[in-house]
Amino acid sequence: MLASSGHRLGAEMARLLPAAIRHIGDRYGGDASGIWTDGSSGAAVARRFLAFDGVGPKIANMAVNILIRDFGIRLTAPMPDIAVDTHVLRVFERLGLLQLRARELNPEWPGELDWPAWHLGNRWCHTGRPPECGVCCMRSVCPKHGVLPDSTAGS
Repeated sequence: MLASSGHRLGAEMARLLPAAIRHIGDRYGGDASGIWTDGSSGAAVARRFLAFDGVGPKIANMAVNILIRDFGIRLTAPMPDIAVDTHVLRVFERLGLLQLRARELNPEWPGELDWPAWHLGNRWCHTGRPPECGVCCMRSVCPKHGVLPDSTAGS
């Protein structure tokens, strides 16, 4: 089913999902919540996700950020890092932010910045088509690094 889903990574997911289930069974007795046990640091949980086949730093940090943000899982410092993907990187670059500076903005939980940056990049700060600077919520502070002057109509 996954392999024929049409998703660009369907075949890879079809291979990795059974391996992930085995990993949870072997390491955590079949209870995935053992990955984020009480008292764990965000960094330790990210490291546990890295032990899964096919999981790199972006997915590991993104998974921990989702656990915290969407499921209310309480973890201790150090917290997960920014899960950098193409949208996050583009928004940071256009805003004139370096990852290191972004980490300084929220040192307690730098990963808290990746969802808003991803959302901006996905919704308004496009690549391959003109960004929608005129309706972007960051328009008043964005220096628009890397945006062509004619692609910021309405800003």
